[in-house]
Amino acid sequence: TYASFTVVELVDGTAQQAGLIVGAVSLVNAGASTQAGRFTNLFQSRLRLLVWTNVLMGVGMVGFGLADSFPVAVISSLTLGIGFGLTSGLYRSVITGLVPVEFRGGLVSVSESIGRLAATVAPILLGGIIGTGSSFLGYSASLRWAVVTAGLLGGVCGVISILVAERSRTKVTTP
Repeated sequence: TYASFTVVELVDGTAQQAGLIVGAVSLVNAGASTQAGRFTNLFQSRLRLLVWTNVLMGVGMVGFGLADSFPVAVISSLTLGIGFGLTSGLYRSVITGLVPVEFRGGLVSVSESIGRLAATVAPILLGGIIGTGSSFLGYSASLRWAVVTAGLLGGVCGVISILVAERSRTKVTTP
């Protein structure tokens, strides 16, 4: 959502460059999602890979927020896109493996609803944070730190959620 603002405001890019980044991220995201199975084999665990994909998303978003040039913004955003693409190909199968069959459909529905709600609310919250921070830090600094903070929180919360879910599953299934 804030890619255009970040590229134009923080790296002195153009609207066209912002569009190129958004398009490239979309392509990388789509390509990565088709390779989740291959990467799962490399990591020998969907959960282990899911932890790393959340790290990639967090690092990519933090890097994008800290980018001081267009090439750094491109590399960071592509890192985010790879992480997101792999995650989208993995998380449903991981979620369904955490609960008994009778709860799987409901859990996936709740997960999808939470994802849509987050995608709707996050830009509004970030806008409020950027607007509030602008009066203290100025617009550019507020934008930069909002994106960096969102990347840090998203990455850390994603990893913690996966580890907690795995630990809970192990406790439930281990006598």
